[in-house]
Amino acid sequence: MANEGKYIVGLDIGTTKVCTIVAERTDAGLNVVGVGLAQSQGMKKGMVYDIDQMTECIIRSVSEAEKMIDDKIQDVVIGIAGEHISGFSAEGMVSTPSGVITERDVKRVIDSAKVDNIPPDKKIIHIIPQEFIVDDQRHILKPVGMYGRKLKANIYIITGNLHAIKNIIRCCERAGLAVRNIVLQSIASAEAVLYPEEMEIGTVLVDIGGGTTDVAVFYNGSLVHTVEIDIAGNHITGDIAVRFGIPRSVAEEVKKKYGCASANRVSEKEIIQGVRKAGPGQLTNIMRKELAEVIQLRVEEIFDRVKSGLDSSPFPKYIRQVVLTGGSSQIPGIEEIAEKIIGLPVRIGYPQTISGLHDLESPIFATGVGLVVYASKNAPIYETKPYTSGKGFFSRFKEKVRQWFSFLFS
Repeated sequence: MANEGKYIVGLDIGTTKVCTIVAERTDAGLNVVGVGLAQSQGMKKGMVYDIDQMTECIIRSVSEAEKMIDDKIQDVVIGIAGEHISGFSAEGMVSTPSGVITERDVKRVIDSAKVDNIPPDKKIIHIIPQEFIVDDQRHILKPVGMYGRKLKANIYIITGNLHAIKNIIRCCERAGLAVRNIVLQSIASAEAVLYPEEMEIGTVLVDIGGGTTDVAVFYNGSLVHTVEIDIAGNHITGDIAVRFGIPRSVAEEVKKKYGCASANRVSEKEIIQGVRKAGPGQLTNIMRKELAEVIQLRVEEIFDRVKSGLDSSPFPKYIRQVVLTGGSSQIPGIEEIAEKIIGLPVRIGYPQTISGLHDLESPIFATGVGLVVYASKNAPIYETKPYTSGKGFFSRFKEKVRQWFSFLFS
C-alpha cells in the first residue's frame, strides 16, 4: 500500500459521478484529508459500457484527491451497485458431536447454508451472518465456545454479475490502482449515515443515485434484505428535459437549483426565467410549480417501487424508519413524499462518522465516506493482496471469504 498504510482510499464509481475519498488514520480515528470529484461517463446502472471513458473519469477523480494530499494513490476500496446486484437468504444446520461449538462448526454451518446453484455468471460479494441458533436459543452472534448439540445459521448472500465486477476492476487497473476490497454501496453508505441503534431497531436505507436506487433493510445490527430499483435521479432529469424541451445538462442544473419534490410547497406565481433551450440563443420560462409536478411524479414512482419491494420482503413489520441518502435525496420535499407513500418516519442521512473536510457533509458523499469507514473496520481484508480482473480474481474472492470467517471469531 502507498505510504505503508497511512491512507485508506474509498472510490465511489457511480453513473453520474466518480468520488475519491482519502482518509488518514490518527489516534482519534479517521480523518479525511483529500477528496476528488469527477463527472462519470461510461457507466450505466452499475455496468461499464465504455471502459476508456470510465478509466479517464477515475483518473480525473483520483488525480484531484492526489493534489490535496501531495502524494500518489495506489490502493482503493470500491463500492458496487446496480441492477445486476441481488441478495437472498439461506439457512444451514449441523450437529456438534463434542457438545461445545468450535470455529470448525461455525465454518461448517455457513458452508452448509451456501447454495450450490449460483449461476456461473454470478459471484458472491458478501456473506452476512444474520444470526446463529444454538439448539433453540436464537439471536446469537458469536456461538464459539457455547454448549449445544445443534447449530443453525441464517445468512444473507449478496451476489453480482461476474463480468460487471471484473470490468470495474479493469477500469481501476488501467487507472493504475489496485483494488483492495469490493463493498456493496448500501453497506458502505450505512456505515456513514446510520447510527448503530438504527441498524438494531429496523431501518430502511434508500440511496437514490443517478442510475439506480439502492434499498437496504437493516435489523438486529445486520443487513437482512436488499432491493435494486432501476429508477433514480437521471430519470428525473430526463423527465424535466423532455417536458420543457431543454438539454439534459440544463435540466440537471434546473433540478438542483429550483427543484422541489412536493408541488404543494410551490406557489403558482413563481417563474424560472431565461432557461436555455437546445437552439443557440433560445430561452424559455418555466413555471416552478409545473417543474415540481414533473419531479413529484417520478419521485412518487420511485417510492412506490420502494414500498412494493419492502412489502414483498419478510421484514415489513420490523421496519421502524426510513433514511434517505444519495444525490437526489437533497431535493426539497422528498421526505414528505417518502413518508406519505411508505408510511414511516423519514430523515435525510448525512455522513457523520468521520472528521475532516466539512464540505463532505452532504448525502452525495455517503458512499465514499462509508467505504473508508468500512475498510478501516475491516482492516485485514483491506491489507491483503488486491483483486485483479485476470486469473487471480477467483482466488481473491476465496481469500475474502476466509477473512470473513476470521471476523466471526475475533
